[in-house]
Amino acid sequence: LPISNNSNKANEFPRIAVPPQASVPTVEAPPKIKQRVAIANVSGPTAIEQRNQYSWTISSNAISAGVPSESLLYSADWGTDEDITNQYTPSFTHQYANAGVYTVRFSVTDTRVGGLGEDTKIVFLKVNVPNAGAPISVTSPVGGESYKPGDTIRISWKGAMKVISLTQVESRSTRVITQLPQASSGDTSGSYSYVIPSDALSGWQSASFSIRVYSDFGGSGDDIFDSSQTFTIRARDTACAVGETWIGSECVSMSISSFSQNSAAPGAAIRISGKGFQQGDTACFATNGAIKICVTPDSISPTQLSLAVPNLAAGTYGVRARFGDSMQSNELFFTITPARVGLGSPAAETASENRNMTATIWDAVRMYFVQ
Repeated sequence: LPISNNSNKANEFPRIAVPPQASVPTVEAPPKIKQRVAIANVSGPTAIEQRNQYSWTISSNAISAGVPSESLLYSADWGTDEDITNQYTPSFTHQYANAGVYTVRFSVTDTRVGGLGEDTKIVFLKVNVPNAGAPISVTSPVGGESYKPGDTIRISWKGAMKVISLTQVESRSTRVITQLPQASSGDTSGSYSYVIPSDALSGWQSASFSIRVYSDFGGSGDDIFDSSQTFTIRARDTACAVGETWIGSECVSMSISSFSQNSAAPGAAIRISGKGFQQGDTACFATNGAIKICVTPDSISPTQLSLAVPNLAAGTYGVRARFGDSMQSNELFFTITPARVGLGSPAAETASENRNMTATIWDAVRMYFVQ
């Protein structure tokens, strides 16, 4: 019998529709928090003799954080208002001509645009006169105390003291507390009660201070000095919020109001006026909301930032004050002009411009008569 073409259909398995496999949602990793440059330690002596050379080395987390060594700028401000060392290696050597207690600032900076910032460590360095006799030492305050204007600081010392002063660490400003008619003699001790004046903070909400004692004041530079550890003077017990500073009788939010000039070339010195500024503030330059660089001012007061125009491309930038992660909401616009090159001094460039203008005028006169 002939075999039907459909005889095998009964043995075929039924086709089952397989549903498409559900897609697994992709979970994005949380954004990585950028690590900041931080100084772990500054190794080196804290008591030295004048006119002898000594060494100090900065240790930081910069290399382990992935910053190339050639991008790290190390600085030492030796506390003399004119002696600053900038270099690309972490070890420094220095000597002092005069005895005294110096506030030395060691810094490390990631110089890359958008890098890991900078950090500074303050070291109090005592420079002694060789074979100067009995030393002077401050025995109180011991450091870490907190005071406010009107409080009494009990100052005590050991040695032949003549002058006591109060020194603000951030600004290095010094005021004489008392001056004895003549220095005490021998290995003596003494004490003095000092009432903190209302203007001690000069507009700051809080600041770090130290007490210094001298064997003389304004002498040859061979006097014997000592300094206490730092303590804090605050304007009031309740601190202002981040991004605010205490001025007068209230917390003021930081803000920029004007520039000393509205345009300048990179490297030019400018002053930014405003209010609520404090130590640690930076001035950030941005285009279309994207920050290009944040500049640490050369000097800061509650109402002014002084800094150099950053080395950015010519254009208009929005500038805002920044403290840590806190940034003022409004921005003020500043124009960076092209860097002037080729002739050297501004006076030479101006003279050249004047010559070019004179030549243009004479060309126009000649063309008029020719026509």
